[in-house]
Amino acid sequence: MESICILGPFSSGTNLLKKILETANIPIVDPVFKHELEMNVLEDIIKNTPTTLFIIMYRPLFTWIESMHKHSYDIQIPNTILDEVKFKDISYKNIIEIYVKYYTMYIKLIQKYPNVIHMRYYQLIHPTFSYKYIKAKIMPFLQIEITNEKLSKCLSFPSKNHGHCVNNNMEAIRNFKNIKYSNKVCKLISSFFEK
Repeated sequence: MESICILGPFSSGTNLLKKILETANIPIVDPVFKHELEMNVLEDIIKNTPTTLFIIMYRPLFTWIESMHKHSYDIQIPNTILDEVKFKDISYKNIIEIYVKYYTMYIKLIQKYPNVIHMRYYQLIHPTFSYKYIKAKIMPFLQIEITNEKLSKCLSFPSKNHGHCVNNNMEAIRNFKNIKYSNKVCKLISSFFEK
């Protein structure tokens, strides 16, 4: 592999991963909108760039919804998670339907293409596991030169200047512990990405 492209829904950790990998001098490319929701668009790009490693960021449903409530970007968030929602002029039954569309598409891509993998947001930010986790996920594809010092620095500050992101990884971990999270919703998705 020669480069990396990072994909994922809004607020899934794409900016944080990019910030971390940039410290390792890995070429990050953007051949497609990182929040793209159309399977055929992503599949064409993935097929036509076999030397690019596509990394999909995974975030559990309820923590993702909580984050989207802080800053919804292009998704018009209603008052409750069961209300109709619009994204790119398309109506969805609710925000969960958008999440399911993203991650079922990603599962198909991961299963079909050897240059598509995923990373879990809460493994990425964990102070004990993140260094080994990043190396274990990426080293089979690309040599990575990353230090614990640079990683810790990335995790100690906000990952982006827009939206309402957390100030550091410890705040994100505390928020995760405070959200009542259930694996029963979207079980197929959570069992695939959290195994």
